[in-house]
Amino acid sequence: MFRLPERIIYSDASEYAGAGFTVGDNHIVHFMWDKEDRIKSSTWRELKAVKNILESLQLMLCGKLIKLYTDNQNVVKIVQKGSMKLDLQVIALDIFHICLNNNIVLEVEWIPRNENTCADALSKIFDFDDWGVSQNIFNFFNSLWGPFTCDTFADDRNKKLAVFFSKFFTPGTSGVDAFAYDWSKFNNWVVPPVNLITRAINHMQMCKAKGVLVVPKWKSAIFWPRIVDRFTDTYQKFSQWKQFEDYANNPRLASVIEVLPSIIESSKAKSTNNKYRIYFEKFRKWCVLFGLQYSPATSTTISLYIGGLIQQGISVSVLEANYYSIKWHHDKNFKDNPCSDEFLSLIVEGGKRILSKPINKKEPVTPEILQMIISKYGIENDLSSLRICVLCLLGFSGFLRYSELAAIKAKHITFFANGTFFQLKAGNSPVRRIVEGEENNQRAMLGKLDQT
Repeated sequence: MFRLPERIIYSDASEYAGAGFTVGDNHIVHFMWDKEDRIKSSTWRELKAVKNILESLQLMLCGKLIKLYTDNQNVVKIVQKGSMKLDLQVIALDIFHICLNNNIVLEVEWIPRNENTCADALSKIFDFDDWGVSQNIFNFFNSLWGPFTCDTFADDRNKKLAVFFSKFFTPGTSGVDAFAYDWSKFNNWVVPPVNLITRAINHMQMCKAKGVLVVPKWKSAIFWPRIVDRFTDTYQKFSQWKQFEDYANNPRLASVIEVLPSIIESSKAKSTNNKYRIYFEKFRKWCVLFGLQYSPATSTTISLYIGGLIQQGISVSVLEANYYSIKWHHDKNFKDNPCSDEFLSLIVEGGKRILSKPINKKEPVTPEILQMIISKYGIENDLSSLRICVLCLLGFSGFLRYSELAAIKAKHITFFANGTFFQLKAGNSPVRRIVEGEENNQRAMLGKLDQT
């Protein structure tokens, strides 16, 4: 019965490496050859590449019909019929058992080299960052600070542990791209490529992971100040949580240490924590965009970020939320907070002044304004208009708030016989007591109405 292939794979091998990829989802398999592998025949390397590709992707190929293309005709024949050469036959049997154990139906087809350019290009990638340490060195550190449970940067050739993460799909890998995983679940053996050392440190801090980091002693490298203090020539203390490591193995203290993060979170309202997470994530994405470290960040990086926000003309509240979210993250996780830098503080304060809206103070009411009100409303025989005039005059003469004016009732007012003065019973507010003077704290003289 005719079936369409459910996965299509292209495979190739060069003198230095073997590679392949799946069509559609573009899963890339790549592996370097050992010195012994490089001296083998091209047929051996091409056949080994097929075997490694199937082994690397076996979980996603399980139970499927696979069409695999190669530009080596001998590989097609050997997969189908086997070989008289022992080393090739061994690989052919490995391919057979991988397919048998995973219920894979494999169809291998030859194509010309000019139709296999992508796999050919992948096979010629030389991993210059492919370095590691000897097994003896690993055993030494494993005896000191182990047992380690995950090799975060490895491949099938140089892995030191059964659980390892790799750059590409490779036989036995536990996952592709170590930064896509939470390292806090492991005791990590971290031997990253040189260009990823700073990022590896950041990821360990973000995950609050533990492990051993192995780097070259390269004092002029960009990552060196992250590891060694340039003034004291001592190792940096990266995390606030480092101080608790010596007590984590004590059962009575470990339970206390476990709840400390949640206690720290409780020092802020839940809404505040959520707001800080949102704004810090924006800062993190900005740093990733420009290739800058964010955890911990430098005062220079934060100054550039805050300065950019000020240029955008954001509100003062948004500026403060961004700044305090970064400060809060570093308060929780690091002993030294870059937000305490005085230069950065000046930028933040300057931004607040630039972005704040000017306060337009209201002009005080003058007798001339009151005369205009009386001229417009006081001559009418309309009770509501006269009420406006009286309220304005009373408020001006007695320094009364609107709430105090609104609370006045007829019983509170006493008119004198000559009609020139009147008295108003005072309330208990501080303003009224100041106005009252000394007349038994119950009455206030508001002034001559005819003078206003």
